[in-house]
Amino acid sequence: MADLRTAVAGHLRLRCAGRTLTEQSFAAPVHIGKAAEDAGRLTLQVVTPTAGLLEGDSLRVDVRVAHGARLVLTSPSALRLHDMPGGGCARVEQQFGVAQGCFFEYLPHLLIPQGGSALEQRTAVDVGSGGAALCWELLAPGRVAMGERLAFRSLQIEAQLRVEERLLALERYAAEPRQWPRVRGWGDVWVGTCLCVLPRGPESPESFFQVLRDLHGDDAWCGITRLDAPAAFLLRFVAGSSPALWRVADAARRLLYAAAGEPPPPRRV
Repeated sequence: MADLRTAVAGHLRLRCAGRTLTEQSFAAPVHIGKAAEDAGRLTLQVVTPTAGLLEGDSLRVDVRVAHGARLVLTSPSALRLHDMPGGGCARVEQQFGVAQGCFFEYLPHLLIPQGGSALEQRTAVDVGSGGAALCWELLAPGRVAMGERLAFRSLQIEAQLRVEERLLALERYAAEPRQWPRVRGWGDVWVGTCLCVLPRGPESPESFFQVLRDLHGDDAWCGITRLDAPAAFLLRFVAGSSPALWRVADAARRLLYAAAGEPPPPRRV
């Protein structure tokens, strides 16, 4: 097992109200940049100054958006899971609360599980009446550029979405390398999801769904599931390369923002 004396127990705690951050606290393995306003939204980058997550490391994220606030949380680089030779894992707990009429987007960079790594991650998203949230998860099959593919031990990823305290989605993704998606003709497969709640439903739902389905291509596929609410969806992506995954995710992001009646802020990398 990991030597817990050297493991890192980090956290990120943010409170956003109106146009400002009213509270911020963080500790390694994360750090936050300076907040900036972009198109009426507060944008903030979360960086990982350490090498990534090692065996026994834990991270707790708690973000609350209230009083008309609009927050976009991104990361400029991938989060790496390193070899965990003791048989343990890293753990991440994320809680995102979006109050009535507020807006929140969480757009992290790729999660890259390196050889011998393991992760347990749980994410809870709670959205109030008339609120909006876009929560993305983008997974790489490993350090492909280094010739390392599907060498991690396991990924245990759970995500739940509540709107007005009603559970709309509960996703549990448990994967070992042999369970990773495979598509004939693609050498590798990158995976993405987005839990999405818009402030209102699209004016033409079928046209909206068709446009999203039309993101299908030779190197990327996109699917959408309507949840039990007029403006709540689950999007899934698979792609044959990292650029293809970002291309389809960026296109879907533009469509979701357009459905919400506003342009998306740029994805800063």
